[in-house]
Amino acid sequence: MTGTLDGFLVAEQEAERLVEALGQLKAEMESYRTSRTALDSAGAGVARLADELTRIAQRVDGVVEALHKIGTPELLRAQGEARAEVAGLRAELLEARRAMDANVATQGQALEAVMHEVRLDTTSAVSAVAGLRGLVLMIGGILLVGLVAVVALVLLHGARV
Repeated sequence: MTGTLDGFLVAEQEAERLVEALGQLKAEMESYRTSRTALDSAGAGVARLADELTRIAQRVDGVVEALHKIGTPELLRAQGEARAEVAGLRAELLEARRAMDANVATQGQALEAVMHEVRLDTTSAVSAVAGLRGLVLMIGGILLVGLVAVVALVLLHGARV
């Protein structure tokens, strides 16, 4: 009977190892499934990236083709035209500034001439007023003398009456 019992023990040990091995196999299978899902997702991302790169490459081809059509000489010619236009506009701007500076200088000179005339006119007016004052004083003096003479005559005639 010990032989049969030993056989059961060995069979039980083998069954436990088999259960353990099956558990490990199940864990590995789950790991493979997770890995496969991640790989599938990554594969889909790579496919999307490849599509996007294809579209970008087509656009770049279009740009390169357009640049070949335009050509470097055409680009340099357009750049030269733009520089010439800027230089022309700059010259016009400088000329306009010179004209404004000359206009300001001319207006300044005209203003100085007007101010000089105003000073002269003011001086003349002051002189005229001073002359009128003298005339007024003279007329006032004459009137005063006349008034004194009239008063004197009245007093002289009034005393005789």
